[in-house]
Amino acid sequence: MHRKPSQPPRTVRSLGFSLIVLLILAACGQAATPPTQINPTSLPTDTPPTAVPALANSADKALVIWSTGSEVEALSIQAAADIFVQKNPGVLIKVQALPWSDAHTQILEAIAADRGPDLMAGGMSWGIEFGKLGGMIDLQKAYPDVVSDVKQKMLPQLQDSLFLDTGEVYALQLDVALMGMFYRTDLLRDLVGMQQAPQNWTELTKVLEKARTINKKGFAIGWDNAGWISYFTFLYSAGGSLYNDDCSKATINSAAGLQALTYFRDLYTKYQIPTDTALDIEGGLESGDYLVSYAGTWTVAALEFNRPELAGKWALAPLPKSPKGQSVAFLGGRVIGVMEASQNKDLAAEFIRFLYTEEAVAAQSAYAQSASNYYVPPSLPLLSAAKLPTHIEAGFRGLLEQSAGPPKCVGWEESTTDVQKLLQEVVYNNADPQDALDQAAEIMNRNLQP
Repeated sequence: MHRKPSQPPRTVRSLGFSLIVLLILAACGQAATPPTQINPTSLPTDTPPTAVPALANSADKALVIWSTGSEVEALSIQAAADIFVQKNPGVLIKVQALPWSDAHTQILEAIAADRGPDLMAGGMSWGIEFGKLGGMIDLQKAYPDVVSDVKQKMLPQLQDSLFLDTGEVYALQLDVALMGMFYRTDLLRDLVGMQQAPQNWTELTKVLEKARTINKKGFAIGWDNAGWISYFTFLYSAGGSLYNDDCSKATINSAAGLQALTYFRDLYTKYQIPTDTALDIEGGLESGDYLVSYAGTWTVAALEFNRPELAGKWALAPLPKSPKGQSVAFLGGRVIGVMEASQNKDLAAEFIRFLYTEEAVAAQSAYAQSASNYYVPPSLPLLSAAKLPTHIEAGFRGLLEQSAGPPKCVGWEESTTDVQKLLQEVVYNNADPQDALDQAAEIMNRNLQP
């Protein structure tokens, strides 16, 4: 999720809690439920999710972290937290998992009620959104040394998504997920005559043309199929962007945007790649129906741990280059920041700093791998500390070096639904690509206005 605020900064405490809740429920269409409990080693498990845990007799301070995502992801953070606790006697840390379906609502309710966790881990745009609402602290203002230390290690392109032009930094990256190209090495060699992954759009087209002659789908997109995230990779690879550098104007309707959307449309209309919103990428690769696919990096673990029959028959590579010679993978993931309601802000900020150490990365990665998963740190210098299998680290490194995240521009989150519909009108209903992009730009520009 990548929500961004369209309103100027304000303090939530000035709003009535009941009004906030009504607005939340109307927007999300679901009631809030308590976050999923996990079993941390640092604190008792019977603590209500919205309360700071009772301190043990030997503890001076406690931190509660709400981690949006799976229990494995929460327990990975807990593994790093346990090391932090060992280094800081008198400190306790509890990490609680919240499902993506409810987390945004629960955090907003906690902000409105001036309660909740010390730290929040969630969608990339949430830090800016919650910070603008007064629910998260500006780390740059309160802890510039922490931001400076993290900035030296964090992927530089993440600043384009997290660091506001006005100077505020409400959250820093916790982990990353990227759009990668997965391919069957044996089938590309034997059926298409390729000794490596498609290197450009022309070679990808060659795969699709060959697939049609042997009754295979050939190619599929597993992350936001026919949506803005999948289009993003073609747009940025073509040298385009959603907005200009200072977020003053939408640029999605540029010549690069048109070139990207035309090719994107042809994948579905001319070459008949699947249009389903939910695809079994792993199954398609295993059956050989998909020779190549674009999918999120979580697919690496799914193939590595759950598809033993594919061992030695698949690989991960950067996306094919556009005619401009660029390859840009979509860069997503989760951020972490300090909540305004926290009574232990100094300690919370130090924990964020600690997450950007080799010890913390190694602990998170070790736990993830023990649970048949992979943790990808938001840092090239720290990637080796994750101690990943050599071929997997190489694949992640190639994607990290050629990636870009969602824009931080005001109004983008409010625009995504309409932009998505316009892109899909082109894919599904043969709408004119330039007209669709012009309409998208008009909506994005309108939402830029305060």
